[in-house]
Amino acid sequence: MKKNKTCLLFLCFLLLWLVPASALERTALVIGNGNYSSSPLDNSINDATDMGLALKKLGFTVILKLNADKKTMITAMRDFGRNLKGSKIGLFYYAGHGMQIEGINYLVPVNNQIREATEVEFESIDVGRVLAKMESAGNPMNILMLDACRDNPFKSSFRTSAKGLAKMDAPPGTIIAYATSPGSVSADGRGRNGIYTESLLRHIQTPELHVRDMFNRTGLDVMKQTHSKQVPWISTSPFPDFYLAGRSITVVSPFK
Repeated sequence: MKKNKTCLLFLCFLLLWLVPASALERTALVIGNGNYSSSPLDNSINDATDMGLALKKLGFTVILKLNADKKTMITAMRDFGRNLKGSKIGLFYYAGHGMQIEGINYLVPVNNQIREATEVEFESIDVGRVLAKMESAGNPMNILMLDACRDNPFKSSFRTSAKGLAKMDAPPGTIIAYATSPGSVSADGRGRNGIYTESLLRHIQTPELHVRDMFNRTGLDVMKQTHSKQVPWISTSPFPDFYLAGRSITVVSPFK
């Protein structure tokens, strides 16, 4: 009897030791901002909530933040960065306002104090912060999804006329997915989700679908729905074969 109890305790300890490592094989940070004082967004919270649920079904450990201010976003990105170091696949999804200033892309927190273009750098989050976390982790595969190309909510007080987000170069093993092509503006959607995320959710859990094909199908859906007024875009460097659903994750990186 005593021997059985000892074996049971050892088994419980072993499971507690193994589960965190397994759970972090796929790590995701999902942020949805919609409650802006200027130009609030109807779909962003639903988009992030639904994406978080979909990623959990795909085996991701998900950090979900809704209507996040700058401090909350920075803290979440730090936690995400720590988790990435013990992970194999990293994924960042953002729905909300985003803009480019002098070729740099920024994600706009809620409760910001932006009044002019010179304040964006200090009141928003440079997308490069997330890319740096991913790159330093050295994972075989990273995915950055930006449903953040709505029109500039502060354009009436800005002198810059740049629309949407600027094109970014993807680090090795990384996919950067935009809701629309660089310099263009995407639609917020009339239903529960934005047009891009609605299409993304439709394909992201399809078994045996290569991640490249998943983004391609999403793009074709969006183009069909918008009569090609919105054209999703991806920027990639070479990356391992990867399937979000239906196959085991990639564990070997060709870049090391």
